[in-house]
Amino acid sequence: PIRHKGGPVKGAVVVAHDITERKSMQRLLERNEALLSLILENLPAGVSYADEQGKIVLSNLGDSHIWGASRLGQEAREYYQWARWPASGKLVMENEWPVTHALSAPFEPSTDQVFEIKNVAGEAHTLKISAVPITHEGQCWGAVELSQDITDERAVQARMRRLSEAVEAAGEAVLVLDPGGRIEYANPAFAEITGYSVEAARGESLQDLLDAGQQPDGFYQDLWKQLRRGERVRTVKVNRRRDGKLFYWDKTLTPLMDASGGLLNVVVTARDITLQRDAEEAFFRATREDPLTGLTNDLGFRKSLADRLERIDWGHKTVALALVDVRGFSHLNDALGRDQGDAILRAQADRLRGVVREGDLVARLGADIFAVLFADMGGEADLPWVIEKLESAMEPSYKLETGESIVVQHYFGVARAPSDAHGADPLLACAYAALDAAKRDPVSNLRYYAADYGDQAIRQISLEGALRKALAGDGLELYFQPQIELATGRLRSMETLLRWDDPELGRISPAEFIPLAEQVGLIRAIDNWVLEHALGMQAEWRRLQGQGSTWMLALNLSGARMADPALPEQLAAVLERTGSAPSDLEIEVTETAAMQDSELERRNLVALREMGVNLAIDDFGTGYSSMSQLARLPVDVLKIDKSFVADLGPDEPAIKIDLSLVAGLGRDETAINVVRTIISLAHSMNLVVIAEGIETREQLALLTQEGCEFGQGFLLARPMPASEMVKQLGRASWLPDDEGL
Repeated sequence: PIRHKGGPVKGAVVVAHDITERKSMQRLLERNEALLSLILENLPAGVSYADEQGKIVLSNLGDSHIWGASRLGQEAREYYQWARWPASGKLVMENEWPVTHALSAPFEPSTDQVFEIKNVAGEAHTLKISAVPITHEGQCWGAVELSQDITDERAVQARMRRLSEAVEAAGEAVLVLDPGGRIEYANPAFAEITGYSVEAARGESLQDLLDAGQQPDGFYQDLWKQLRRGERVRTVKVNRRRDGKLFYWDKTLTPLMDASGGLLNVVVTARDITLQRDAEEAFFRATREDPLTGLTNDLGFRKSLADRLERIDWGHKTVALALVDVRGFSHLNDALGRDQGDAILRAQADRLRGVVREGDLVARLGADIFAVLFADMGGEADLPWVIEKLESAMEPSYKLETGESIVVQHYFGVARAPSDAHGADPLLACAYAALDAAKRDPVSNLRYYAADYGDQAIRQISLEGALRKALAGDGLELYFQPQIELATGRLRSMETLLRWDDPELGRISPAEFIPLAEQVGLIRAIDNWVLEHALGMQAEWRRLQGQGSTWMLALNLSGARMADPALPEQLAAVLERTGSAPSDLEIEVTETAAMQDSELERRNLVALREMGVNLAIDDFGTGYSSMSQLARLPVDVLKIDKSFVADLGPDEPAIKIDLSLVAGLGRDETAINVVRTIISLAHSMNLVVIAEGIETREQLALLTQEGCEFGQGFLLARPMPASEMVKQLGRASWLPDDEGL
């Protein structure tokens, strides 16, 4: 204001300052401060600021989250007490804590350090912490601490490290291929298996490196087409090592695809199965080839016969099966000695090989019986001269190694397909019937099969009616044969056997009435009858025995029933009705049925195993399964077919590791080797073996010595009716005593 000598205001001087720029700067500073605050609060890390006295005067939400509470106003240097060093687990010292070091030595460079801490809430974290001192004109104003939670990152790194170590230490080869099939990574097992070092293999084509040239045309093209479609591929193929030796590789190739469906890499895992394949081939030879003559044996012949009959386009063609029996061979063997007898058999095998054409088949079915399959004949008109040629080849005169000649005579039985039979077993049965007729014929040593089909049809009708009556009434009966732990004599389980004694027809063999039941649709009813009665008896016997009983019940189910989709549900219902536990039941499935390419049957096997039911492969050796197939089945027990060595040893019974395998033990090294191989392979897959048909102490001792855990047979116990079995349940040991056996 303007006054005149203290008088009234005469006017005013107004001074205006333009502060627009200052206000703009103030708003900018406020905006930047807010922006900085937002940035701090949203950083995926903890940020705090400690003043020169070490007190935390600023911290963001990330810092509070890591430490479980806000640290404002707290002493930053005290938090060392919450931390340990990851490698050693030792406590962190005060002078080692980053913020302490930054405040005490502000002009030294800072570094990131990793600590393991437990926060206020007791949560464990792995932190990467760095502290940067804030200085101005040589004075320390405080320090900024940055904390990053790397707990998940470290866990992932640890998992990746363990995975990498596992892959490096794996016994199987592991590789990573680029989309062109070149090796980007290979573990040490690859080098050990193939002979190529990891360094030498890197960048090379896996196909070019190992291919043995045994794959069909287009194999690799088809394989890569599947991989580029994102499909996993498994192959078992022959490869060649660096030293030129061949080996079998069981290989799985898994494609890794990008987001657009393109192929990024292929992960390969491969297992060397050369020893397993060699064992399988040795086992196959031992079970399909006659060691004396090198011919196909009975088991292999039956399989080959069935395969060939299935493949024939009949038209006007005829197949002839001739059986040749050496007349009085056992007497020749006794008179000349086994070595000379074996020489005669080998000579006969050579003569038979000289008779057949390409596509025909020669086999030795028994000690003195040979089979010749004449395949693909033009018609029955060709048969007489073919059989005449066979008879001429087997002319009686044989020259021994001593130079002496002897006369060996033969019987011939001939059956034809399709006129006599279509299937392998019926055709073989016809040939055996013709051979028996030749042996009974006082005039001719050659007979062709001639069946009276009327009598057979009448018997089948009679059997069907009687079987239906037996099933509706009390005509069927269960027998039980104990299966024993060979080391202790303890009862492991009992096999359930079905018997049928008809008041008019007499005892009917299951080998006759079970196929009939399958033909006329009674097999399901029979299976149900067996399940209900057997499990009911088991539950009652368990109640009588009390808590101490641990034995199982072994049951056979037909192949048709094993493919029944309702089987698991129905079996569960029977178990519930009878009060039996699934673990107390063992279902025996024949090898042929188990290896059928039936999705329903495989699904049922898995379902039964998941229920807790035990599964056994019965009649092992009659099919063409491989060990890799067997390993994929959910089974616990291996039972081995009786047909391997039924002819071992003169005047010896054909005894069931199923009945006949053990018959030759102690007298035939081939039988022992077969048993040893089976037991070893079974144990390698964590399966136990049950040997059937143990009849002598020598067999029992050999089987026990070879590691066979369980067995059954007449030496241990004969099949017995339920009334007798229940009396024997309390026996402590089923091993034979020292007298009378």
